Amino acid sequence: MDLWLFSTCSHHSRNVYSVLQKVSGQLHSHAERSPGLLVNMVEARRRLTGMATSDLLSMPHNDLLEGAIVLEEFSKEIASVLFAKKTTAMLMLPPLPAIDSGRP
Repeated sequence: MDLWLFSTCSHHSRNVYSVLQKVSGQLHSHAERSPGLLVNMVEARRRLTGMATSDLLSMPHNDLLEGAIVLEEFSKEIASVLFAKKTTAMLMLPPLPAIDSGRP
């Protein structure tokens, strides 16, 4: 995976960045209309990680919350891979030329 996935060619093109922006905007819009959504999201995260025992399916907006959490975790994984790839590429400097000290 390379950074071209996040580049913007035109305002009509779809790439990972533009899709994630749209999803994020929709989630924020939905959160403004549903005051308990953020609290429910914290509870959904606890349930998905096994830290809570209540039933995830009984929560309102279950699919939205679960999808948002999975997308967030996936995005963090992709970001860490891209960061490691870029850092590794930056650290791979060409070898220094040999310096002739004039000693035999």
